[in-house]
Amino acid sequence: MTKARNAHSRPPKASPEQAMKDRVLMAMLDEVPYGGWNTDSMRRAAQECGMDDAMLAACFVGGLTSLAGYFSDWADRAMLQALSESSLRPMRVRDRIAQAVWTRIEILEPHKIAVQGAASSWIDVRGGAVGKDSSDSAASALWRSADCIWNWAGDESTDYNYYTKRGLLCAVMASTLVFWLADTSQGHLRTRVFLERRIDGVLAFGQRFGPLMRRVASGFEKVNRNFGQQADKQTTPQPKSRANPQEAATSKTSKSKTSRSRISGSRTSGSKIKGRKAFDNDRAGGHDLDE
Repeated sequence: MTKARNAHSRPPKASPEQAMKDRVLMAMLDEVPYGGWNTDSMRRAAQECGMDDAMLAACFVGGLTSLAGYFSDWADRAMLQALSESSLRPMRVRDRIAQAVWTRIEILEPHKIAVQGAASSWIDVRGGAVGKDSSDSAASALWRSADCIWNWAGDESTDYNYYTKRGLLCAVMASTLVFWLADTSQGHLRTRVFLERRIDGVLAFGQRFGPLMRRVASGFEKVNRNFGQQADKQTTPQPKSRANPQEAATSKTSKSKTSRSRISGSRTSGSKIKGRKAFDNDRAGGHDLDE
C-alpha cells in the first residue's frame, strides 16, 4: 500500500512548462505540513526552485487559487498514469469509474493537509469563489477531473449524456472527497464504502430517470429541427418564374387599355364637373335655362 502510494506521489510525465510548475508544486506540498497552504509557503517553495516573485506570478497568475487548480490537474495526470497499467476489458463501466476515483484519492492521500488548504483557497470568508479566472474555480477543476475519468473509461457520448454523466460524477467526487477529508478509519475503508454507495445511487438515478430524460431530449431535438426547417424556408429566396411571351404581350395590352380607359374617364368626369359649375353660376345670377 505504501509503496504504491509513493509511486503515485511522484510527478507524472509532463511537458517542459508543466515540469517547471511541478517542481514548485512538489516543493509546496513539502512546505504545507509545516507552514500551511498560504502565500509565504508558496514563495518559499518557489525560492527553493530558483524562482523569484515575478517568475512565480507568471507561472501562477491567480496565486494560491491557480496553484490549487494546478494541483488538481496534477492529480488527474498522476491518476491517468497509474490507470494506464490497468486493463479495461474485464471491467464494467461502473467498476472503471469507481477504480479511477479511488486511485485519485490514493494519490492525494499523502497530501491530505494540502488538499484541505487548496480547498480553502477557493473559498473566502463569505463563502464565495475567489478565483480570478474561471479555470481556477473548484467547479471547473472538478469538471476536468470528471471528464478525464469518463474519457479514460471509454465514454464516447456526444448528446445530453455527455453532460449528465460528468455532472453526476462531479457530485460523487465532491461528496466523496469531503467524506474522505474527515475519515479517520484505517485505510479509509469507510470512504471506499461511501464511494461504492454513491455510485450505486447514481446508477439507480440513471435507471429511473434516464428514459424520461431521453424523451425530453428527443422532444427538444424535434422542436429544434422543425424550427430550423422553418427558418430555412424563410431565408431561402424563391425562384422567379419566367413568363410566357404571349401572356406577357396580352398583359401589356390589357394594361394599356386600362390606362386609356382611366384617362378618358377622367376627362369625361372633368367635363361633367365643369358643366355643373356653369349651371350653378347661371342659377346664382338669376338666369333660367328654360327661358
